Amino acid sequence: MSLRRSMEQLRPARTPKVDLQERVQLFLTEADTTSATYVEMAICVAYNKLKKSKTPVEDAGIDEKNWAKVSEPLRKTGKLVAAKMGNRGNRLIHAGTSTASNYYRLGSDTTSKADFVGDGNNLISLKKAGDSSSGAQLMSAKSGEATGVFEAAVLHYQKNDKVNLSKNKDYKKAIDILSNQMQKTAKNDLNVEVAKGKVDFSNWYVTQSSRKTDLEKIERDKKKVSEFLNLELKALGATRLDKNAVVKLKKLIPKAKIINKAQFNKMKDEYVKDDTYQVGDVKVSAKYLTSVAPEKLENEALKKQIVDVIQTSINSKPWQDSLTQFFNNNEELKKWMVYEAASGLYKFTGKPSSGGKYKGSQKAVANKILVFTDNGIKSEYNVIDYAMANPQLVNNISVSYKGSGRSKYIKLGISASYEHELPMLTEELKELERQYVLNEGMFKDVANKVKNFYNKVKDIVKRFYEKVIKRFIMRIYEIAEQGITNLLDTLGLDISNANVKMKTPSW
Repeated sequence: MSLRRSMEQLRPARTPKVDLQERVQLFLTEADTTSATYVEMAICVAYNKLKKSKTPVEDAGIDEKNWAKVSEPLRKTGKLVAAKMGNRGNRLIHAGTSTASNYYRLGSDTTSKADFVGDGNNLISLKKAGDSSSGAQLMSAKSGEATGVFEAAVLHYQKNDKVNLSKNKDYKKAIDILSNQMQKTAKNDLNVEVAKGKVDFSNWYVTQSSRKTDLEKIERDKKKVSEFLNLELKALGATRLDKNAVVKLKKLIPKAKIINKAQFNKMKDEYVKDDTYQVGDVKVSAKYLTSVAPEKLENEALKKQIVDVIQTSINSKPWQDSLTQFFNNNEELKKWMVYEAASGLYKFTGKPSSGGKYKGSQKAVANKILVFTDNGIKSEYNVIDYAMANPQLVNNISVSYKGSGRSKYIKLGISASYEHELPMLTEELKELERQYVLNEGMFKDVANKVKNFYNKVKDIVKRFYEKVIKRFIMRIYEIAEQGITNLLDTLGLDISNANVKMKTPSW
């Protein structure tokens, strides 16, 4: 046998690498959850015994094998709590391990918010005084759950507060910005696709702009430079907005200063005048370009329109900022976030709150919070009352918006109906041109004919403005009065990721 073969046989067997920290954390989490579950069981069984149940464990919906795992100290605590509970119904049923359907758009967790239930008035969430573990929290930190809580809170808020959001200063500011941008940037002669135009500008900015050259003097890593340039466009709002872009930029190349407005304006001018760079496939559908003058489809002309699109996108950034500010400054909305996090009402029923205490049939919803100690009950709250008194638990809301296919028209300041009205406008103008040539002749009294033709074109464009652009601008205010979800839906926007930070209550 060779020396190498002998050494291979002497090598110890390889075992998978174990992350001890992860294992310990998992153990502690499981231990904490199990302990809480056993306390819930103990309270249910003790209560059922006080109600003279002949089968208190079975009536609580607890398997005898699980009941056998509940220690004597926990059973003692259960008796002390149950003795002070008064009448909660004929029996208590342990619901901590039950599940229900989750109506959140992005959520997946189906664990009941009520830990045990009695009658309809007593769907109880149990909390231990002084606890700061996961059991003391009101909601999961998972992004899907956070988004679900946020979206549900908006629905609760709108149904119950009867607030005209268009009169809120932050919300009104957002809508005013949007409508003003729409009016100023409404176009019927755009020859470039918005998304493709942004990609084209980004490609130039990252590959051959003088901005790239300047950054390479500071940072040799070309990958970092490219990443920095892409993030810089996001920070400006020129491409898809990233609210964390500025923080990321400072960490990526600490020595580099983020470009300011004046410097970026120079970059836009440089892009238009850069003869070495030819735009790619950026034009709209050919059917809209049949009567467009060839010079308007040349490289520089297309670049100018792309730059306009970029600037309109940047101008829309304050709208998003204003809406986020509206969310963070709205105490009433925060109350409903606490309510949804604690009750799970929309999560498990798919319906917004009627404003009162929930007394429905869905047992996964919690309508009471019971705080206990080892010696009995410390305090008790109706969930709705607790939520209305504790908006301060929500200390941060951040929302990013994802545009749907219609976002193309929002960024241009015009509604989706523009896509259907534009061909009609084009046809009207072409028909006018045909009639004018056929009926009036080409050369007789040219000056008057040109004037008449010009006036008729103005009338057509004016009708288009009245029919499409102005009508939509006015509609924005009407939709705002119906609430924010209606507005976002109408504009083709979707709250794709809401990051909600909620403090753990001091029970």
